[in-house]
Amino acid sequence: MLRYHVITVFVLIAQKKLVPHLKNTTMNIAQLIISQTNHSDLLDRTLRLVGFYFERSNDIEDYNKFLEIIHLIENKKRIDKNVLGTVCWALFFVVTRAAKQNPTFLQSFFPFISLNLDPSDDNIEGNNCLLICISQCIEYKVDYIILFDQSTHFLSKLVLFLKTGVEKLVLPALHVIGQIIGCSDDYTEVFVNDGLIDTLFSIFESLPPDTILSEAMWVLRNLFIPEGNPHAIYLIEKGVIQYLIRYVYRQNIQFARNAVWALTTAILSCKLRQDMLQKMISNGVVQPIVYVLKNRSLFTSDDVLNCIDSILCLMIQDNVSPQIGSRNAFEELNINDMLEELTDDKTIQGFTRLKIELLKGYFSPDRIEEEMPLSL
Repeated sequence: MLRYHVITVFVLIAQKKLVPHLKNTTMNIAQLIISQTNHSDLLDRTLRLVGFYFERSNDIEDYNKFLEIIHLIENKKRIDKNVLGTVCWALFFVVTRAAKQNPTFLQSFFPFISLNLDPSDDNIEGNNCLLICISQCIEYKVDYIILFDQSTHFLSKLVLFLKTGVEKLVLPALHVIGQIIGCSDDYTEVFVNDGLIDTLFSIFESLPPDTILSEAMWVLRNLFIPEGNPHAIYLIEKGVIQYLIRYVYRQNIQFARNAVWALTTAILSCKLRQDMLQKMISNGVVQPIVYVLKNRSLFTSDDVLNCIDSILCLMIQDNVSPQIGSRNAFEELNINDMLEELTDDKTIQGFTRLKIELLKGYFSPDRIEEEMPLSL
């Protein structure tokens, strides 16, 4: 019990950063206690001391000492799940510090990550920490995607984490997938082959928290890039637009913005696919676009510009193939009045204002169709 209270004092000191020079004692004390006890609460508290300590430490020798701590934990006959979760929590500070300042030490921790990053394991806290750890490292350097996957095979595990339905696993896994697809479309096929798209639809259908839906929309947005890719076509054919349309009207404006971002990206990704544009028109994509323009004070200038670009995209193709139905859909919503309102809005400047003037030409009664540009 005395050791527990002593460690608690050290944790408070390290957490509050009151003493700058604990490095000569902290790791030695942690190693000593971990080697001599199997008491879960004491192990947990000691590992938290190590984690808080590593928020500040950059001593190379400390990395080796943490490896020794991992081995001490692994060699115990029985490892409590909470303790293992705390090891992963402490590992977050160690690995992210190494990724930023001492990458040569990263390889030493990969065997532990590979073993404990497991979608089938009920160590939710541990998996959560490891997923966030990987995400943070990728944030530092994109090359870590390859480095981590070669040793931990984490790419093949991410969609499996989505399928668990556990919020603390689904959320960081979605974020990592969005990060990776956003960095390079080289990995998109890996996730799609693992069932990413169908899993995303399962997520939408399950009515999860907004935090998960926002991450899912970010993944969607990245799947719509590059322009005309087959995954974007499949998503639209499968009915993803209806979900995005619904989300635009949510009262949580940041959430609605995420939906607008994904929706306008979907439109622009299909600007040369008249069949897909026609399908989106029939699904009701015009209404949320006009809604954003009418309520532009709630949205950002980027949202307004994306919506205007989307209208241009739809009208350019409608000018070539009127069966798309863009003109009729917009005119039913009094688009001319909206364009005049946008013209009178002094907060709209620059390139956006020029595009509004271009749009007015498409809806002018005396327009000369052959003068309309055929590309953005």
